Formats: sequence, C-alpha cells, structure tokens
Amino acid sequence: MRSLLVVHTLLFALPAFAGERESAEHTQRFEEMQRLASRGAWAGVERAFLAIEELEDEGEVLTYDDFWLGAQSARALGHMAHCRSRLARAAQLDGTTDVITWLEEVDGAYGPVDLGYDRSLTAELTVAAMPFATDQRAAIAWAQEGLVDSRAFDGLLPAGEYTLGETAFTVVAGGDTVKVYLDPYDGRNTGGEDDGFAFAFVGPRAHVGAAFTSIGDPVRSDSIQPPGWGGAGARAGVGLEVGLPRRFGVAAEVGYHGLFLGGDGQTEGGVTHLGYGALGPTYRPADKIWLGVSGILAAGTARAVGVYDLDQVNQDCPFGSDSPDCAFVSSIQEDRRGEMPWDTNAFQPGGASASVSYAAFELTDELAGVITLQGGLLLDPYRNCPFGQLGFGIGPTLPSTEEVR
Repeated sequence: MRSLLVVHTLLFALPAFAGERESAEHTQRFEEMQRLASRGAWAGVERAFLAIEELEDEGEVLTYDDFWLGAQSARALGHMAHCRSRLARAAQLDGTTDVITWLEEVDGAYGPVDLGYDRSLTAELTVAAMPFATDQRAAIAWAQEGLVDSRAFDGLLPAGEYTLGETAFTVVAGGDTVKVYLDPYDGRNTGGEDDGFAFAFVGPRAHVGAAFTSIGDPVRSDSIQPPGWGGAGARAGVGLEVGLPRRFGVAAEVGYHGLFLGGDGQTEGGVTHLGYGALGPTYRPADKIWLGVSGILAAGTARAVGVYDLDQVNQDCPFGSDSPDCAFVSSIQEDRRGEMPWDTNAFQPGGASASVSYAAFELTDELAGVITLQGGLLLDPYRNCPFGQLGFGIGPTLPSTEEVR
C-alpha cells in the first residue's frame, strides 16, 4: 500500500513539475528578451522568442508582452510576415491601441509575395526605388537573402515596383499575393539572355511492389491453347525521367514482371516471368502528384496446365486423330488432356499502362520517395492480360517554391 501511495504521488507530481519548469524557462527567456531589446540586440531577442514559442508546444501560454517583443525583433530583422502574425496574436490577447495601430501600419505599407525560380537559374530581386524606412529596407534584404539561399521567398515586401530576373511585378499594400516563378521555358532568366533549352529536372525512377496479373482465356479459336490463369507476383523497374516544359516529362524504364503465385503450371494455374521495357509521357499536376502513361514491350516465359474449352477439343480432336489441327493433342488420351503441361520461351506481349504516384516524403532536395498505383493491359495474339501494381520507389522532384523562409 505504501509503494502504491508513492507511485500515485509521483504520477500527480510530474505534470506539476513539468509546468513549473516551463514557466521558469518562460520567465528566464522573457527577461533575456528584455535585456537584449534594451541594447538593440534584435537577433538575440528573436532567438529567445523562438525558444519561448517552443514552450507553447509543451503547454505554456504565451503572453501579449511575448508577442509584442517578438514582433519588434521580427521587424528589426525584416521578417515582416512573422512580425504581422505575432501582432495578430497579441491583438487576440489584448487589442490595445498600440497593437491595432501597428497592424494597420503594416497592412498599409506591405503586400504579400510568393517568389521563386528554377534550380537551373540564378535571378536577382531588385527594387525600383529603395525605401527610406529601416524596417522596409530590412524586409527587402531578407527577401533577397532568402532567394539566394533557397531560390524561394514567401512573405511580405514593401509596396513598390520590383524585378526578379527580368520579370517585373508590383506589390500593392494590403493587396493579393503576387506570385512569380521563373523557369527556363519562358525566357525569363537572369540577365535577359536566353540560355537555351534546359530540362526542368533529370533523375532516376525506380519502383518495386506487389502485382496481380490475369492471363486471360484465349480470344481466338484457331488453335489449341491452355486456359487462362492469374495470381499475384511482383513487378520492379528502373529507369530515367526528364522534365520538359510546363510540368510534362518523359520516362523510360526496364524491369521485371512476374506472376508466380497463381499455381505451379504443372498441376494447376500457371506462372509467368517477363522482362519489359516501357516508354511514355509523364505529367505533374501538383508537386506531390505524378501521373504517367507508357507503352510496353515484353518478352519471357510462361507455363500453364490444361486445355481451354476441353470438351470441344475432345470432340473435334479425338485420341489418334490425324487432322493437322489436332497434331498437338492427338497423341494424348482425352482424360489426360486436362493435365497437359504447356511451356513457352516465346511469350511476347505488348501493351500499355497508366500510373499515379504520390511523393510521400523527401529523400534529398531533388529526389522523393513515392507510392505508386499502376494498372495496365498486356496483349499477345491470343489473349488479354490485365495487371495492377502497388509499389514503392523513388523519383525526381519538380522544382518548386516549397522551400520558403
């Protein structure tokens, strides 16, 4: 009983201890912000505020004074989008005349922008007339730094006329977001010179996953054939994709397509092992959604058992028949034909497929891990062979403005 009381006491004491620790750190960080602000050390104030913001995720409640000082540090560094969001949080806690007036001043002087350019380019952000206000000059410098570091900037700029590369645009105070993205296909590259055609991206494509394939019953009756079979297996491919203008691309791959869980092909069902090549266009309607279609040529081996439409074959081709059309089965007793094995090393279907992929996670700046759902149809002269696959793989990412400051 005594040990239970100790455990019970600890369980209730831990949350209180955690709250006290967070509160003490909050107080310490805020005092640090005040000391640094009194000396104009705004980079230090910003670091202290970000540390306080992390405490909010642990349940600590931020105050009006936290956001007020945080807005000042953001303004001094040119981070005007952060400045405005912190002012808005402060206004929610206490809508003082000071904070409302400051919000109105920001909205009256700045406008939102979303800027970026392709990784194959370099572009400079310039302003037609540099403003006199210190915070506005800092905001422009912050945007320029962001574009150099990550080729992207999403934030607030002072109202005015700007140029990114050769593209001119106007920022309107309190207006709609101005979106500018430079790619190598519209001639808006640095220095006004056309650098010629450039691929948007070039990168490997690879996938592996489970597949289900149905080798259909024969669609022609001019020869004796095995019945259809189907089952699970695997499909894997490797190749290359190159990006073309406006989110289009071309992908080529070679790989393996197997059906080996549909029976052994000796007593039941059948197996198939194919090597294939595929080529076709791709399209990226969104950064994380990738579409593709391709033509396919395949060749390999197949093994099956039995005779399709056995009753009709037995009627047309009795045991010992000398008809040329029956030569393949005439030496086999009718009651044994249902177990007749088939093997071919010349299974050569062709067809097409379509796929949709989701870029689930980033591997590098230029490569993503993807989940792919693919379906297709292979055809040989005698049968249709639909298939489907759920796979996992990699592919090159589309240059975008996702990396923002």
